[in-house]
Amino acid sequence: MRTPVALLLLFLAAPLAVAAPTARETGDLTIRARHILTTYCGTCHGEKNAAGRLNVFGHKAAVGHTQPAPFAGKGRALIVEFVKDGSMPLGDHPRPTAAEVAVLEAWVKADAPPYPRQFDDAATATAVLADWDTVLDKAARPYTRYVTLAHLLPPAKSDTLDAALMKLTKAEADLRAAVKSLVPVDAAATTFRFDLRDTGWHHTGLFKPKDDLNDVFPMIPFDLVWLENPHAPDPAALPAGAPDATAGMNPHHPKPNPFRPRLFLRGDWLAGQLGADGKPTPLAEELSALATFADEPDEAARKKLKGPKPRPFTVAKTDPPAPATSWYVRDAATPAGAPTLTVDVTGPDGKPVPPTIPSGSDIGLAVTLNRAGAVRLANVAPPDSPRGWTVSIDTPTAGGEPTANKKTVVAINDTGKFTLTAFGTQHYLVFAAGTAFKPVVVRTGHLTGNYPIFRAFPPDASVPTTRRVIPLTVADPK
Repeated sequence: MRTPVALLLLFLAAPLAVAAPTARETGDLTIRARHILTTYCGTCHGEKNAAGRLNVFGHKAAVGHTQPAPFAGKGRALIVEFVKDGSMPLGDHPRPTAAEVAVLEAWVKADAPPYPRQFDDAATATAVLADWDTVLDKAARPYTRYVTLAHLLPPAKSDTLDAALMKLTKAEADLRAAVKSLVPVDAAATTFRFDLRDTGWHHTGLFKPKDDLNDVFPMIPFDLVWLENPHAPDPAALPAGAPDATAGMNPHHPKPNPFRPRLFLRGDWLAGQLGADGKPTPLAEELSALATFADEPDEAARKKLKGPKPRPFTVAKTDPPAPATSWYVRDAATPAGAPTLTVDVTGPDGKPVPPTIPSGSDIGLAVTLNRAGAVRLANVAPPDSPRGWTVSIDTPTAGGEPTANKKTVVAINDTGKFTLTAFGTQHYLVFAAGTAFKPVVVRTGHLTGNYPIFRAFPPDASVPTTRRVIPLTVADPK
């Protein structure tokens, strides 16, 4: 059985009539060359011990090394000569195999495509900003998003490279099946851009604020992705231009942006959210329905489109934990700086409520925070209630704002209880923060009778907010 390296070399050695290598094949060649150089040469020519002032971890420094001959020049490649004649690596250090030497030769022949010092957030951000500043058409900026798979690659001197490259290839294929027009923006083909207009996720005007909560306008379908995204790049790894580029992708949003946009997303996470296994997820179905609705120019035809069917809080938990802005999970992560929150739901007798509550039941809802803070409620009414799907925010009126480590009743009336009459499953979202805040509520602008999408979520990330979802099912009185 031929190894992945041997297959790659067979392809690269094919006659000129064969199609040029794909971005993935060139990317794999570049990644392998970096791996070979850092593994066999990095001990003496590394970050801390750059013998002869040659550091193979830094591509620019390595290929720019020209004494006594070019390290990886077109006419002559010192690295290939030294490895082939056995003068490098020195002494009894491990030596590259014949197949690995051939990879280095192929890499040099391909003009030694660049690689980063590390496949990390800093390298990804650098590749994104280079594309944003020098390659991308400025008119396309509001519609451009970036995804990365660099985190799937191992560090230098890893014995798992073949497995990692196979995983990266599979992740890219999954991503291409879910997102159109992926364009690699780095030589290693680990970071990509795509255009929202190719997916229909760019339309403004579909989302509008509730009449009494004019917090955000407009929202585009892709913002649903930001609200679900559990991954945030390390802020310390982002260059100075990152905030401006992120804002340039979202010119229609207010500042601070409550939808938590990032300079880039993790591509494998996005592919999974869009149904990489062939089974559409609720998010994928919502995005598809919104795009179909927005793309239909005929008003009569639009009236026949129901749009997405809201299915909030259908997943118990995710790994990594979903953020407090997520609409599909009940268990959201508690962000750093936010208070811990527990919620107790009881009947009027103080006992826990049963799974299904008779219509007209009274319940008590009490919260406990580990420190003094502010609490707000969002009621997500069931679709078969008289008003259909709605989201409303209520300010607690009983018991005042919570103090530390003490149960505090929160309610929508002065009795300190709820009287539940609308049958079906409804959800109470309990938000808690250390300071006063106002949650954001948005809904799609579908025509009356269709299924609008609602979202209720904490304000911008400068107010760390904890969320708990309390599902309550009221029996049909019939």
